[in-house]
Amino acid sequence: MALAESEDMLEREVSVIDMRFGERPTLRLTPAALDALRGQAIEAGATNG
Repeated sequence: MALAESEDMLEREVSVIDMRFGERPTLRLTPAALDALRGQAIEAGATNG
């Protein structure tokens, strides 16, 4: 499950990858990719609840 989620995230436009904390790498998405991710979350919420 985690692998599928990480692969999905890496398919997006990433502007920065912060690896300072090995247990918790952080990705910064481009504004367009962030808008698309938010849109998917809203659609998922509309269909799940």
